[in-house]
Amino acid sequence: MVLVQPGLIQQLSVAALAEPLTNAERRVVEWVLEHPEKPLNLSVGELAAAAGVSEATVVRTCQRIGYAGYPQFKLALAADLAQSSRSDHPPLLIGDVKVDDPLDVAVRKVFGANIQILTRSLEALDMSLFDAALTAILRAKRLEVFSAGIQAHLVNDVCAKFISTGIPCAGRADHLQQLTAAALMEVSDVLLIFSHSGRVKVLIQAAQLARVRGATTIAITNFPQSRLAKSVDIALITHGQDATFCNEAMGSQVVQMVLIDCLLVGIASRRDQVLSNIVTARKAVEEYRP
Repeated sequence: MVLVQPGLIQQLSVAALAEPLTNAERRVVEWVLEHPEKPLNLSVGELAAAAGVSEATVVRTCQRIGYAGYPQFKLALAADLAQSSRSDHPPLLIGDVKVDDPLDVAVRKVFGANIQILTRSLEALDMSLFDAALTAILRAKRLEVFSAGIQAHLVNDVCAKFISTGIPCAGRADHLQQLTAAALMEVSDVLLIFSHSGRVKVLIQAAQLARVRGATTIAITNFPQSRLAKSVDIALITHGQDATFCNEAMGSQVVQMVLIDCLLVGIASRRDQVLSNIVTARKAVEEYRP
């Protein structure tokens, strides 16, 4: 077992001996104790697979020892390792990026990590689900796009792209507007939700409201076992890599926007008028460009 300084690791050691853990929860604790630096570069799903348990078990274990969830657990672990005087190796931020890497090295590593994330997401993309999402959007009378938190800006970016194709689109980041719009959706409408964690309660509730109304619901999320993924008709899964210094996975939004570009290409290939709509939209805003 690798020994590191007191802190979270000490909490885990105490929990392994004193807490009434289930066998599965104990496997999580023991795996982290044996590999304290590895979780910094693992998503909750990857840690679950490594420990031989479910994602829910990992989250429940984090909560059992006093953390709101896996991201908070990882931040505490990173802080624990960063303060260690016994380790000759600084903690990793993402991929193999270290806190003391020269800037040019760190930049190259971040680019490389994002390329790997895109490659993994492409390899794991379920084309039947992607085709179903594309078909639903093509048939939509109205497209609603929801997101929250640091991903809230996506609603405007995505709607700007869809509007240029001629598809009516409304983007909403305000929670009350999201719930109101979802409750008034119709069978011919489509709701597209962006949520890395798949755990934002208002987005889950909005998806459930829209489904009750008969609308087609689509989520782009990083976790196939999340409540959001299970609350929608179609879940498109990204493979962003968790970073120790932010709440969302690095690369997650990159994959999300690439998936939107793929949907736009698919729309253009199946609807003749789309290209002419894009040209018309460009001409409309040309005079405002210097």
